[in-house]
This record gives sequence, C-alpha cells and structure tokens, in this order.
Amino acid sequence: MAQVESNTLLASRAQHRIFYAIRRGKISRPNICEQCGKQGYTRAHHDDYLQPLKVRWLCGRCHSLLICSNHKPKRTGICNDGRGNRPKTERNQKILALWNNGRGWRQKSIARMFKMTEGAVQMTIARAKATPAKAVSEIQEGAV
Repeated sequence: MAQVESNTLLASRAQHRIFYAIRRGKISRPNICEQCGKQGYTRAHHDDYLQPLKVRWLCGRCHSLLICSNHKPKRTGICNDGRGNRPKTERNQKILALWNNGRGWRQKSIARMFKMTEGAVQMTIARAKATPAKAVSEIQEGAV
C-alpha cells in the first residue's frame, strides 16, 4: 500500500530539488519576475509539487500575493488568513500579559518560557508599545 505524502513534505522536497539544481548549475535563477517584470531577486513558485523542476520565477511581492490572496505588505497591515507576515497574536498577547502584570517577569524568563531569544521578546514588547491602540484591538478581535 502506497503511503500518501503530506503537502508539506512534497513542498519541502520540491524546494530542495530546485535549490540543488541551481547549486549544480542545471537551472539558472532569472532576475526578472515572470508576473510583473520587476528586476531583482526572484523566488521559485511551484504550481505542482509533483513536478519539482517546473517553477515560475516571481519577485517577493508577487509570490506573497499569489500564495496569500489577503496579503498586505508588512508596513500597512496584517494578513487576514494567517499567512505571510501576520504576527503570532496569542503568543504575543501572553508575552505582553506577563510583562505588564506587575510581578516583575524578566525578559530572560519570558524568553525561556516561550523558547525564544531575549531579542525577540524585546521586539515583541517594543512593537506593542509602538502599535496604536486601534491596531491592537483589531489584532485581538482577529485572534478570537
């Protein structure tokens, strides 16, 4: 009986095949996006993971828009369907609750608890301070 492979495993294998083909020189990475024509670094997009060497070369923006229809660029908002740059809201809310509860949690302790670096905890706290209250309430509503 053949075992059905998960989509994640197929994706991982396809990405590795492209990586090694580029590394060996069998495929060259173009520096022009096939969708918008922008010149620069391109990413390989697989329409079918069962054909790992058949890819479309897209810029980062086109690739993000293709894999996530609700995607918004980082500086303007949050991706509504959980892909792209959507923050890990539940984890961030827990970190902020520990930081703000007045019991003296240190960033180092919080980092250990969530298996993060202290720098990542610092960034979470700093971003929460910099985020306007309206955006925070929208994030919390989306997490519910």
